[in-house]
Amino acid sequence: MPAACSSPAGATACRRALVLCAFGLVGAPLASAAEAPAAHSHAEDTDPHVIADETALLAALLPRAPRIAAAEAELGAAQQGALAADTRPDLMVEVGLQNLPTATLRLRDEEMGGLMVGLVAPIEPRGSLDARRQSAAAATGTAAAERALALTLEGRALRRGYWSAVAPAVEAAHMREEQAQLQELWPVVEGRYAAGLEPAGSLPALRLAIASLNDGAAALEAEAAASTAPLSARFGSPLRLRVPEALPARAPPSPAPSCARPEALDPMIDVLDAIFAQEQAEAAAARVGGRPGVQLSAGLMRRSPEAVAAAHSPMSPTLISVGAAVPLTFGAQRRAKAEEGAALQRGAAAAADRRALAEEACGLIAGGGLRWVEAGARAQRIEAEQLPAALELEALAWARYRSGDAPLEAALRAAAERHGLERALHGARFEAILWSIDLQDLQLDGAP
Repeated sequence: MPAACSSPAGATACRRALVLCAFGLVGAPLASAAEAPAAHSHAEDTDPHVIADETALLAALLPRAPRIAAAEAELGAAQQGALAADTRPDLMVEVGLQNLPTATLRLRDEEMGGLMVGLVAPIEPRGSLDARRQSAAAATGTAAAERALALTLEGRALRRGYWSAVAPAVEAAHMREEQAQLQELWPVVEGRYAAGLEPAGSLPALRLAIASLNDGAAALEAEAAASTAPLSARFGSPLRLRVPEALPARAPPSPAPSCARPEALDPMIDVLDAIFAQEQAEAAAARVGGRPGVQLSAGLMRRSPEAVAAAHSPMSPTLISVGAAVPLTFGAQRRAKAEEGAALQRGAAAAADRRALAEEACGLIAGGGLRWVEAGARAQRIEAEQLPAALELEALAWARYRSGDAPLEAALRAAAERHGLERALHGARFEAILWSIDLQDLQLDGAP
């Protein structure tokens, strides 16, 4: 058996050659058949509706993710909030009338009445500006962590969606090719049966094999279409995924991923860290909010010249007033203590959630790494040992059928056993791909 026949890319062409050679329909050597390249239209390279690979899918659909847009808007709002927090209270200009007589509502009728202009300057408690800055910076950090979370989760969901659509499409294509090969044999077997060269069970066995492949391919095609539909909905029009010859082998990282940075697997841990920091800042801001502030005021009052002249008063017509107001903070202190306590409790809850997620992530890293290794080893065993042996047995079965030493049913059973191994190889590779989507982040992160 040529080495090319043991590879997924050449297995289909090899099967076609050995099956048709069994009936003397072709005489091409198996190695030549296995080396036939798969072609695709060059027009597909520029068609935005044709997705060539996983990278192209992310480039096309990740910018369209509503959750990412929402997270970016939240980050923008937090950044604007940080700009707003970096300001002090404004001075207030006070303009008014003082000692206006109620009887006439005329300033000239009251010697102490006049027009007043002043300034009021609120003085915040010490540390208020720094507390606001730290709280706003913490809120921006939380929004940035939530944006990173949205990017990671949306990217993983798209990658899983891509392979969930491609994997059944690859398997369906192989089954359709095998169905076509057996379909080509139908008139030959039918002619041999009419000539008395085939036993009675050959035609039903071939019909059953063809129908089984057709049903399996139809189910897989429906699965691929169902997995592609959400991707098309995100894109806004139907997408077509270019189907490779076979699923790629995703080797597990070496050494195996560790739990040095569980947040690389679950970025929600980073979000909870940011929430904890934000609640600590909120608690500090609440403490500052319980301190008393001061309000300074200064004003200038000009008495009515007519009233001063009528009263022959020796008092100055222009008066200056200054003052300071300090609140009694009994309620403010109680409110500040309650707000501080609430923020600390929310921080404690975030810290506890963080520990729980880190524990779950470490378990998933350990278990997922082992399952990834097992899936890779299983795929390697099937491809290197079991599948070549099954192909050889199938070739022998077809050769014995051609020579008249075995019935067609035996060759079809050998083909079914080989097809089962191919499906097992396909499943192992798909499992490794899914684990790589989660755990590859740890490998690329450089965790020891």
